[in-house]
Amino acid sequence: MIRAPSVKSLASVGVTQRDAKVIREAIHSAREADYVLELADSAIPGACGIEALRDDRAFVDRFYYDTIAIYVNLGDTYAPTLLFDTARGAFSICSWGGFYESWKARQRQED
Repeated sequence: MIRAPSVKSLASVGVTQRDAKVIREAIHSAREADYVLELADSAIPGACGIEALRDDRAFVDRFYYDTIAIYVNLGDTYAPTLLFDTARGAFSICSWGGFYESWKARQRQED
């Protein structure tokens, strides 16, 4: 089963309790990440679509290539949002800017 944020965490980005439950259920029923993110994009007020976070130093797999995360764009680098970590196969509530900083730090440690 894919790790999913709690209903409370999902609600913290502005979705209703009902929408948070629908999104969480979609994650637990192993729906594609894109499907889940589209649900969240339509439910989060002010969402601006789905974006991919890429880095040419990464190679996740033959499907994602250099895409390290996919997230709901809220127009602010550090606004908490729903993000899918492609390497870990896990959803979380975090900013894509914070995620990328952590990812870069892990890359430096591995070098």
